[in-house]
Amino acid sequence: MDHNATALRTAMIDTSASAETDFKRFLQVPWPDPAALGDRVELHRLCQNCARFFENRPFSHESSLCPFERSNLGDYYRFHGSLRNFCNSVERACHFCTMMWPILQAKLAARFDKSEPRDIMQQSVLLKIWLPPHGATRSSSSRHGVVDILCEDMMEAKVRTSKLSYRGASQVKFGHENGWYDWKRSETKYHGDHFHPAHTHTSTASEAHMALCRYWVEECSRKHSSCSLNKSDFMPTRLLDLGTDENDKISVCYPSRVGKVERYCTLSHTWGGVEDALQLRTTNIDALQKGVPLRSLPKTFREAAIVVRALTIRYLWIDSLCILQDSVDDWTREAGMMGSVYANTTCNIIASAARNPHQGLFSSRNPLTIYDCLVSGSIDNGTFANPWTDNSLFSIEPHLATRGWILQELTLPPRLLNFSADGISWACLHGEATEFQKDGVAVNLEQRLAFPLRRNYGRAVLDRTRELQRIFGDSVSHVDRTIGSIKTTYSGGLSELKIRRANRGWSDELFPETIDRYWRGLVHSYTACELTRPDDKLVALSAIVQQIRSLSGYTYKAGLWIEWIMSDLLWSSVHGPSATATTRPSKYRAPSWSWASVEGQVALRHPATAQRTEALADFQSVDCATHPLDTAGTGKVLDASLFLSAKLRRWTTGFTKWRSHSFSLRKGDRSFGDVYFDEGDFDHEDPRWREVYLCPLRKQDHSFTKVVNHAQVRIYGLVLVPHAGGQNHYQRLGIFDINMQANTIARIMTDDAVATDIVLR
Repeated sequence: MDHNATALRTAMIDTSASAETDFKRFLQVPWPDPAALGDRVELHRLCQNCARFFENRPFSHESSLCPFERSNLGDYYRFHGSLRNFCNSVERACHFCTMMWPILQAKLAARFDKSEPRDIMQQSVLLKIWLPPHGATRSSSSRHGVVDILCEDMMEAKVRTSKLSYRGASQVKFGHENGWYDWKRSETKYHGDHFHPAHTHTSTASEAHMALCRYWVEECSRKHSSCSLNKSDFMPTRLLDLGTDENDKISVCYPSRVGKVERYCTLSHTWGGVEDALQLRTTNIDALQKGVPLRSLPKTFREAAIVVRALTIRYLWIDSLCILQDSVDDWTREAGMMGSVYANTTCNIIASAARNPHQGLFSSRNPLTIYDCLVSGSIDNGTFANPWTDNSLFSIEPHLATRGWILQELTLPPRLLNFSADGISWACLHGEATEFQKDGVAVNLEQRLAFPLRRNYGRAVLDRTRELQRIFGDSVSHVDRTIGSIKTTYSGGLSELKIRRANRGWSDELFPETIDRYWRGLVHSYTACELTRPDDKLVALSAIVQQIRSLSGYTYKAGLWIEWIMSDLLWSSVHGPSATATTRPSKYRAPSWSWASVEGQVALRHPATAQRTEALADFQSVDCATHPLDTAGTGKVLDASLFLSAKLRRWTTGFTKWRSHSFSLRKGDRSFGDVYFDEGDFDHEDPRWREVYLCPLRKQDHSFTKVVNHAQVRIYGLVLVPHAGGQNHYQRLGIFDINMQANTIARIMTDDAVATDIVLR
């Protein structure tokens, strides 16, 4: 297609013919149905009405178009003479009308959810356009104009766009208000060769998408040395043998018996409460070894097999078909090796759009609602309407991003191939790519060291005003990931740590601080996720723990690192409007002093490497029992005890609740500290907690003065109660924080206290 202005005008759609419309049909999501669009759509194709409208350059301050009403929030223009005509244009695949339709559809559905209003199809459709002020620079946050759409009577009703979601609540991207589109002026950095033909297809099952998957895997394998840095000769115990394209059977095989298996893929998916999908069990393992029809697999697994075959790879690993689901011993043994399974995969395929195994890997979508629409000029130097959605190239759908196991499935593999509702995307150690940026961009994601499970995996914006460093393509011959040119990591910082450690990218003095920062971010993200089996709290993180342990040489017990034990013990529950109240399950899964003992999000708020700190207790040892088949000792905890020598202070004056999530420590009428209980609905008046002890662990100097004995210090510690396990055995209830002058704290907390050997359970 010739994308110059003349071709744009000749591609106009005739909407003069009237058509019978059904208002309720228009409110169905999705409408129009992507299946009715055919295999492909034509981008930048405008209806006659849009072509005439944009000829007058409404996106410019020099526009000859006069609004019929002005306001500080934008100028109102008549866009379509009636809603009927607008819907006709959408049905005939006008790119701009189709792009704007979901916004208007959401407003109509919200306002007229019960009955069709009279004459709604005859109402005018309006655009509200806001332009940035004259002189706005490229670096300005307001350099792009925005446009909204509404029906005429909505002006009087004052319908607010910002209260509406764009593609339905389940697909709202994080961090942006939805329902707006911005105008972006392209320059010479926006070229048609950025796009892959797959981006015009209405299904991610197209051959064009399979070709793009092959392109990414082959380019990365050939040109990115770092993406194969940690590969070993490891092979999973079992794999699915997909055979050949002509073979309709798949079978469970043992690589140790079939000879050398050079490459395999893995699959990340979510169960979504489904129980009828095929699983590997002791009762059917013989049949699965002999082979079963591919069609007997759930849809998501079948379609994953199609992708793996398209990559010319024969083997696939899926947890539920490669681990015996009714054998505790097999599950424990295989869970201990899961880190190696993902670390050595050729590519991890992510079923991001599927909420259960039956929904499928592939998606139908309407590219006209996803990709920029050229409204004026040429493709190389024109003006585009751009969906104001997630700026990330690589984005995981929320239902998958909140799954506990997904953290290691995103962190450990060298390559990720993501199938989302909107399309396919790629991530590796060098950068990210998608259908509209097929050669990818190298992006700087150093912040992943601190926040490893952001739901939006990427900060690379397709900014057409600057040159982007590509990671694939003819212009890229080979990419070495040296310290001087480190640009990206999708993997939550773990691979970044490995590469930097191997290349001596930081001094030994800085390494503990970086590991500590990464670990604290990891726990904060991980505990916000959900697990189908809560007992897997430590198991689902064990593969990453093993990698950190190998990298650092540190000792890990029940969710804590011994080298940082005094700071790790001071974890606390996360409170706030969006946080759920933490609870402690009745079934044992970790000792009370471990963050894994509670259900809910927690934070490690005290850096292990913080300055001006002093330990107020002496760590002695930890006894931690795990399953005999858990040879790494990083999985499920059966029992654990932590031995300390500490100065306990019995607290007899109780606590006063003064905020929704905290209590005040008081002596008489004076408050001098806070207590944060581990359980959100903790009943501090329960008779069981009458005998309460404060156990100081750490002192930190916060002085703002040099006056001797008047320095401001904080003491942090544990709130304990006796445990039935024996004398001097205690369990944790929460943490405390005291902030006073040093001499006052000494009198209250530690001067007359005697160090005692205690056991925390």
